[in-house]
Amino acid sequence: VLLSSEFMITDHTVAKKFKQRWIGPYEIVDKRSKATYKLELPKAMKDVHPFFHVSQLRKWRETEQVQPLSELDVPEAIVGHRRGRGRGGPLFLSVKFAGRPVTQTELIEEKGWPYDTDMLQDYKLRMNLK
Repeated sequence: VLLSSEFMITDHTVAKKFKQRWIGPYEIVDKRSKATYKLELPKAMKDVHPFFHVSQLRKWRETEQVQPLSELDVPEAIVGHRRGRGRGGPLFLSVKFAGRPVTQTELIEEKGWPYDTDMLQDYKLRMNLK
């Protein structure tokens, strides 16, 4: 199957509208429910949580070209956060990626966190976030 790159941080030199929308192909290892599948991801994506909702997956056809794995960025640490507007607004996390200086972080909304959930939970515990 192909995996949606909507929440994946990929090559930042390319405008969003020109990026590939799907990456892969990946093999389905386990079906947890009608809507949740576990994928076998490469070692370079070890920080990405392997369980995905069916809305993030698409059947792969051999004629499709896909994005090479080497263009994917791997998160190294969560270095900060901020809340969106309003009471109980969304939580945005400032994420440092491997191979980049701390000054080049990306803001990612917690709701769409596509990476290792342990990293997210550890950060929330350290910062006393709910």
